[in-house]
Amino acid sequence: MSRCRPRLALLGVVALLLGAPSLAHAHGEVARGGGSANALNAMGGLVGPGWGFGLRLELRQFEGFTDAQLSDFVLGGEDVHQHAQEVSAFANANVTILPDMDISFVLPFNAFLNFREAELDAMGNTRIVAADVSAGLGDLVAIGRYRIVHEGSNHLALVAGIKIPTGMNRETDNEGERLGAHNQPGSGSVDFQLGAAYTFAEGDFGLTADVIAHIRTEGVLGYQAGNMLQADLAISYRLGPVALVAELNYFVSENDIKYDEVLANTGINTLYVSPGVVVTIENQHALYATASIPIVQALPGIQNNEQVRASVGYSVSFGGQTPETHTEADEAHGHPHRHGHSHSHEGGAPHHHPATDSEPEGPASPLPATSPAVEPDADQGAAVESSADEIEVDPTPTTLIGDEDMPDTDETTAGD
Repeated sequence: MSRCRPRLALLGVVALLLGAPSLAHAHGEVARGGGSANALNAMGGLVGPGWGFGLRLELRQFEGFTDAQLSDFVLGGEDVHQHAQEVSAFANANVTILPDMDISFVLPFNAFLNFREAELDAMGNTRIVAADVSAGLGDLVAIGRYRIVHEGSNHLALVAGIKIPTGMNRETDNEGERLGAHNQPGSGSVDFQLGAAYTFAEGDFGLTADVIAHIRTEGVLGYQAGNMLQADLAISYRLGPVALVAELNYFVSENDIKYDEVLANTGINTLYVSPGVVVTIENQHALYATASIPIVQALPGIQNNEQVRASVGYSVSFGGQTPETHTEADEAHGHPHRHGHSHSHEGGAPHHHPATDSEPEGPASPLPATSPAVEPDADQGAAVESSADEIEVDPTPTTLIGDEDMPDTDETTAGD
């Protein structure tokens, strides 16, 4: 087995794990984990063979307004609401269908915890509406990549995706009233993604970048999330079976719209720094942990800031070839996956295809075990010469049984 195989395979895992984006949620609730089973958010351009699947668990924590603040907002004519935490679980599957093309599917389960908002009653008094939890299946996301450039260590791919409204959207508050679309597990809309992704992979170092546009349509209750632009930059460095990764993730979106009314307290303009670590096991399995910390939040209107996002996950890949048998189109590194989905209703599609650690054995060679291309060492040569010296060859021709009865060939010929 070649010593380079684990190095190349592990690099494939790391590159592969750089990816999973998000979709902007209204009111500062940016569910950036939007559907990925990958370590980070950046989607790369490196496409590898095989198929895989993964699981990811994510927790997001938000700052909160007091009930008194929420009451003041509604008295001032402001539409403001919040939830304190969001817990999401993502399952994904991916497959490479052409040497330069793959597709991923991500299905999330979303839970919004401790929802609160203030509203006015018929007498003009304020009251707090609460929901302990709003949970259910989210929207299915499918994302495809097609690599258009492969020159040495550089890989550039086009990205296209679609979000299908498979999620639940009839969750209610503690009093049985239906919650707004922005706090439902599913959006009810068909959304699209278009962009480009790039990867540079050399030795133990990797760089991944993407720019992705999210195009939203109207969903349930007349709600349409604002269109969003996402840009990610990630670097990784491998140290044995452990890889260290770090990202910058930027999201900017338009205001949301509800029944043709632009909502002032929606939209995002946020920059995150996202460190993480990936541990690869037997060049096929990977465990990872990441955190995303907002370092710039210029949110329009009145919104509660996100404090931190933390996630852990597992992924496994199958069907990759060994580096020795890969062609340039096949890739010996596997591939990074992630896709920007800036909403808890969306998800990136991750997977990796590191090279396998074993290769199939070919047919048995018809040549002797010692082929002419392999020269014996000095000790082996001496032993062969010694054995040859000990063999004595009898110069007398060996007479086979019955040879004496055979006529002489020359004489028989002459007699004819």
